[in-house]
Amino acid sequence: MAEMKPRGYWTLERILEESREIICVEGDLPSEPRFREIGRYDLFKAIKRHGGLRKIRDTLGLEQRRKEDGYWTKETVLAEAREVIKNLGYLPSQKEMYSLGRADLWNQLILHGGVEHFRNLLGLDSLQKPAGFWQDESNVMEEVEKVKGENGLERMPSQAKLKKMGHTSLVTAIDKYHGGFYEFRKRLGEEPLEGKKGYLKDWENVSTMLQEIISEIGHFPSQSELIGQRRQSLSSAISKYHGGLPATRERMGYGQIRTEEQLEIFLQNNPSARAISSL
Repeated sequence: MAEMKPRGYWTLERILEESREIICVEGDLPSEPRFREIGRYDLFKAIKRHGGLRKIRDTLGLEQRRKEDGYWTKETVLAEAREVIKNLGYLPSQKEMYSLGRADLWNQLILHGGVEHFRNLLGLDSLQKPAGFWQDESNVMEEVEKVKGENGLERMPSQAKLKKMGHTSLVTAIDKYHGGFYEFRKRLGEEPLEGKKGYLKDWENVSTMLQEIISEIGHFPSQSELIGQRRQSLSSAISKYHGGLPATRERMGYGQIRTEEQLEIFLQNNPSARAISSL
């Protein structure tokens, strides 16, 4: 959660500076629900007071990417992907898409079936691995190291980050064949993220870790399930810093949906539900 800023802190220059920092991480200036999710609603409110997202996007030189509700269908995703390929000669990686300011298109590729699915529809060479590739732990470790090297990372990215980068097959392999992310990190010799001081005070970190667990077990975990997975530190942090498990479940969109904001968060956390909602 962002700290309270002193009066007069939010100048236009400060807003632009902090917006650029977020763009470096997110690939684009986020929507209002995403600002809430990453704990930066303070910046969003400051942006609103200084003319809104559209004005700040213009000032930063970002293309206006807001689409009307219902714009994104499989056909429009294909059309925009073809336009990118026409200009570049190939379908870019997640990192390249973000640098091009096309995080919107990349996210829609993921939501509407995945990058590999669209590569097939576009007649591009498949990036799929041979049969049995993902069951071999050495292959998976090699792929993780490749991702780290290509992106200048010291640690394996989170499950959510890997999906966002387009590595859904790698995520599936770790979950299905190699014990899940928590166990696989230990095999890589990486200290669990929750062991870092202050790590679990950050809502985004907690949300990411819970989403990994949800992907592994298929539902929002109970306290006993967290403890059963030896995630006592995560369970304790949820109680101590984030209002307890029921409030956290609600915040992530797995409780009863009462507001549009909760619906948006639920759809962000559940790509299949979002795909259905767009039909």
